Amino acid sequence: MPAHTFSFTLPIKFFLSFGLVLATIAMLAYAVPAYAAPPVTSVQSAEGEAAVASATFGATPAEGNLLVAISFHRGAAGGDLGATPAINGESVAVGGTTSNGWTLRVLETVNLADLNSRRAMAVWDKVAGAVEPTNVQTSWSQSPVNKLIIREFSPMGGEIVFAGSAKNSSGTASVTSLNTGATAVLPAGNYFLVTALGVRNSGSSPFGPGAAGWTNSVGNNIHSDGGLNGRTLQTAFGQHTTGGAKSSTASWANARQASAAIAVYAIVTPSCPLQPQAGRTIVILGANQQQGDVFIRSDQTAADAKLGPAAALLAAGTYNVTLASYDDHVSKPLDVQPNESWFVRLYDAGNTLVAFSNAISDLPNNQDTLTELVQSGLVVSSPIASLDAFHAVYPDANPNSIVPICVAFDEAPPPP
Repeated sequence: MPAHTFSFTLPIKFFLSFGLVLATIAMLAYAVPAYAAPPVTSVQSAEGEAAVASATFGATPAEGNLLVAISFHRGAAGGDLGATPAINGESVAVGGTTSNGWTLRVLETVNLADLNSRRAMAVWDKVAGAVEPTNVQTSWSQSPVNKLIIREFSPMGGEIVFAGSAKNSSGTASVTSLNTGATAVLPAGNYFLVTALGVRNSGSSPFGPGAAGWTNSVGNNIHSDGGLNGRTLQTAFGQHTTGGAKSSTASWANARQASAAIAVYAIVTPSCPLQPQAGRTIVILGANQQQGDVFIRSDQTAADAKLGPAAALLAAGTYNVTLASYDDHVSKPLDVQPNESWFVRLYDAGNTLVAFSNAISDLPNNQDTLTELVQSGLVVSSPIASLDAFHAVYPDANPNSIVPICVAFDEAPPPP
């Protein structure tokens, strides 16, 4: 993976008994990943267990964060089967979304008619809204007791988009390890993995002294032990910077019947913040894409300093131009790049340059996005068919890497 490489000089003043000495330390070739995914962090979690399991976050989830709910049951006395899960009282098919935004990603049912091995697991997710409830409830048809774990994750500047899932079961066999099953092969990119493991207890915890371990860089367990003849549920997460089929294997001490699942999310750039309005044309550039594919930088080739071309059907006229930028700054406080700036170049159908905009300001170190009106009254002399984004300080020794998210052209009166 490419790296930002730059140098700077840091003066350090210190006193000795015979006078003031000024020492300068040169910190050379300080490298940070150019296209590293922003870290996904676990914000909070909660759990519950009942026929209608209820779990409540300690704080209101932040808008834009990923919420995951995992429910597991092992049936109940009296022939309860429990084939259909519900979240907050609403059931949907796999891939369906409830009226309050929860999408069912995984449903695994095993031997529901067999008193000695029946069990089921469901995994839902949603993106937290502006005013998100703190309580989540899950239940199943025929009302078996289910164990519920809910989690909130923050993408720290990017956005998380569902990419795939898989599930697996040991059937009637008692085992000490179980793979989640593999997702479809995913393209190169940055991914976030959430795993789930449900175990039918038999006399004691299936995990011995502690929780199950996971392979493939998955950890940060939340483990809820069901106790004697109960249901144990565990979830963990991890982050990958490569594509391919995703899976993880859980291992534990005592052989038990188990079910496992994995949900995978791509970590992408933010959505375009510019909203449609009368007289406005919006052109999407790097919004909602893998970050490594849409960064531009000033320290390599002209091709590396450009994003596009993108189709842009724009009539001749006069326009006010607004640009939107993104980079993951909050999680990289030492990443010094003073000129994260770019502009757009407009071309006609014959690929002749017709006009170009002013550049957006450098993205401040304490924020991840910037939206700015960069020019009022840009005159476009002929119809436009395409545009590209080009780095404002190319060539430069500093990478100044930045994602051009989108651009808006608002019709304006012609100049006098």
